[in-house]
Amino acid sequence: VKVIGDVIRAGERHLERVGQIDRNVVVFSLQLTADLSTDEIVASVAKMEEFFAEFFSRFGDKYVCYVKHHPRFNNVYDLSSFYEKFPQVKETKKPWTELYPRMALHVTFNSTVTFDCASHGIPTFLVDLPSARILVRDFYKDDYRYPYYDKSVFEILALPTEESRSAILTWYHRFYTPFSEKNCLQLLKGEI
Repeated sequence: VKVIGDVIRAGERHLERVGQIDRNVVVFSLQLTADLSTDEIVASVAKMEEFFAEFFSRFGDKYVCYVKHHPRFNNVYDLSSFYEKFPQVKETKKPWTELYPRMALHVTFNSTVTFDCASHGIPTFLVDLPSARILVRDFYKDDYRYPYYDKSVFEILALPTEESRSAILTWYHRFYTPFSEKNCLQLLKGEI
């Protein structure tokens, strides 16, 4: 195996000056898929409701909130009662690349989207689901040493944007190196 860099994000443009854009979007990436037990699905929806109840009591309508489903969601759970309780939360099917420039925060139980958001300097709040069998977040602390693992959503959002952006990008670059065309060509030619 030869590492040529992060080819998925090789052509992406990143915003260098984030202060000029109003980052007022919070996206909760849900992980409801058929490989979860019914109990874990129900528990995760209940925990999401708890999250948004606390979030709106603290922030009101300061943020635009979306739920974005896992690609394998396939309507495994009816969320109509959730949307009735929280009409200010909308489902989005927008591509992540359209969401990143406006995002202040990503929220999830456990998702690789954490790394995708980090590639754009967007912090993730990892919701704890104590009864989880699949949606366990602990490896973000134990294996990846996520810098904001123990911070509350309120602490994360209170950080200056440039400070959190810098910390998240530094964390991200520990796992992903930028794509290098020169290095790739040298590897293909057998020069390395």
